[in-house]
Amino acid sequence: MATNVQHNFAHRYLQYAAEIIEAYDGKVPLHYFIKQSFAKQKKFGSRDRKAISQVVYSYYRVSNALRQMSLQQALPLALLLTTTPSPLWESVVPVAWHNIWQGTPIEKWNWAQQHFTLNASIFPHSNYVSTALDVAAFNLSHLQQPDVFIRIRNIANTQRIIQQLTDHNITFEVLDNCIRLPQQTAVDTMLAIDKDVVIQDWSSQQVASMFALVRSNITQKKQPITWWDCCAASGGKSIAAYDYFGKQLQLTATDVRSSILHNLKNRFSTAGINIAKTFVHNAATPSLPFHEKFEVVLADVPCSGSGTWGRTPEQLYFSEEASIEQYQQLQRNIANNVVSNVKQGGFLLYVTCSVFSAENEQNVQYLLATHQNLTLVEQKYFSGYHHKADTLFAALMQKL
Repeated sequence: MATNVQHNFAHRYLQYAAEIIEAYDGKVPLHYFIKQSFAKQKKFGSRDRKAISQVVYSYYRVSNALRQMSLQQALPLALLLTTTPSPLWESVVPVAWHNIWQGTPIEKWNWAQQHFTLNASIFPHSNYVSTALDVAAFNLSHLQQPDVFIRIRNIANTQRIIQQLTDHNITFEVLDNCIRLPQQTAVDTMLAIDKDVVIQDWSSQQVASMFALVRSNITQKKQPITWWDCCAASGGKSIAAYDYFGKQLQLTATDVRSSILHNLKNRFSTAGINIAKTFVHNAATPSLPFHEKFEVVLADVPCSGSGTWGRTPEQLYFSEEASIEQYQQLQRNIANNVVSNVKQGGFLLYVTCSVFSAENEQNVQYLLATHQNLTLVEQKYFSGYHHKADTLFAALMQKL
């Protein structure tokens, strides 16, 4: 039962959360905007900030469905749909809703659809979502924040890392060499990030299953494997490739942003990858800075990020349909350019963190039609919606 103090705090939190939502225009990441807002309001302590942030994020998780509601109506319903019963929110979630509040996500969503005028989908642009996915399950997955996942770089260190987590009283689940952790776990305070473990979503880790297909199709098993990560960003998949292939991998990493490459060099150094070549390059431009041919070109292309919007739920409200076609064209430009740098017999590994077929299957079909010497080895979605994880797409093509 909520106390009078909790009642007062809860209503105050909703009021300030509404002020943040009304002021936010989606032009900067939500977490950054919230941080800026709190910097202007010194009166809030850490517990206050956490509660207010929860309301804001709860709203954006279901904001696409609640567009027709006022914030006064929407915020209690958002808390019902995205949280479990707690004394703090008892006074703002109507008593008549408390029984359904204890239900499963699908029970609560079905109840809300019956009792309110909602948009049919939590996820926007649902007509673009690939039919290869369970669209209903993917839609409902946005009611919950995804978990944190780490990848153990050397399986021999598994027991030591498990012991470290145990010593810090962290609840965790071991999934092969992947470990699931509760949301907001301060992993960097207890483990050697990039040296012993990599913070990497479960689905992103599963993309490494494509590496086995590369190895099985390479004829010269003991020769160096030349690898170009043409849109390197944080470099997580290249670190995974290095961990899989070992020193046999000769890594080149490029990105259009010099700041990203600066951080990437530091990350590679921490990870013990001293053989990498890195330089600034825009893979979307037709002029290439070298004529080298690679066994593997990894094109982890810029995309809508729609498979990761569970982590950035403001995109469920602010994303624009027109951007899907814009990303599709950018992705085709990049893939078309880098195909020429794949050796005969080598591979193009095309990856996105999108669920839109326009960025995935349609682009693969386009590439196969445009480049007759490419053949599809495998394409698949790594669906994270049953694992509280992201959803990614990967396609491995071989150049004959």
